[in-house]
Amino acid sequence: MGNHHLTPEEKETLRVMKMQEGELEQLQIENEAHHQHLNEMGQRLEALKERARHLAQAEGVDVSKEHHYPTAQQEPDRMNLEEIPSWASLIQQAKEKNVSSNTSIEDLLNEAEITKYQEDTKRIEEEFAQLTGLTKRDMAFLPVATYLQTARWTTTGKTLPTKSLATIGNLPTKVNMAIEQLHTSMYDPEKDGPWEFYEARTRKILMLSNLLASTSNVAFAASTELWSKIDTEGLITTISRLAQDGAYLINLRDAYEKIKMDQVLEKALHDIDSHFKHLPTKD
Repeated sequence: MGNHHLTPEEKETLRVMKMQEGELEQLQIENEAHHQHLNEMGQRLEALKERARHLAQAEGVDVSKEHHYPTAQQEPDRMNLEEIPSWASLIQQAKEKNVSSNTSIEDLLNEAEITKYQEDTKRIEEEFAQLTGLTKRDMAFLPVATYLQTARWTTTGKTLPTKSLATIGNLPTKVNMAIEQLHTSMYDPEKDGPWEFYEARTRKILMLSNLLASTSNVAFAASTELWSKIDTEGLITTISRLAQDGAYLINLRDAYEKIKMDQVLEKALHDIDSHFKHLPTKD
């Protein structure tokens, strides 16, 4: 949470929300004072009614039965949409009231709301991990992918000076493409779900197989001192895949979390929308 990676527009939003939070707190204070005043008036009314009963009884008037008259049913008050101030005017009000532009999300939430936010975030993260986690079939395929990566350097590993820069990555790229195509051919929409999550699993297999093969390659060269067996092409490819596929997974996770958090907020927005009178639509 906090203000990390917030855009200027998001900071302005938090600033306006902080201003409105202060206004709501003031309204709550005034509302509580109003209720207290009504309670005091109710107590005085009851005292007057009790006094009136005693006076009536002294005069021989029967007031044992009270008459209650039905009250008219009223529609709940709703605000007209045209009464809503513009966003630009709210931003201007926040500036005029000197509301801090460094407001964070934590400043707007109470402890219970922060706990709920953390629970929702954890649940969504667990859902994403389950959707992109390697299945039993993927785990069975991973040794095959690792074998293909390892077989590459056990037969062709050479040092960087013996290869031109134009050819670096050709063989590792071909091996990775073969692994990717093989795993892709196993895709079953009914069992594997949406394609983007299956692609995430494919990328995880490629990252892991490259990493395992490169690690074993370096360990073999170090233990045997056969430095000519260092698979420089494979190491470069491994680093590249870790960066590219890692970025893909992060972007996919962020997009998934945004969609899920929007769904969490959808009901709250619907409840808010019910408080406003909608203008008739034009034909």
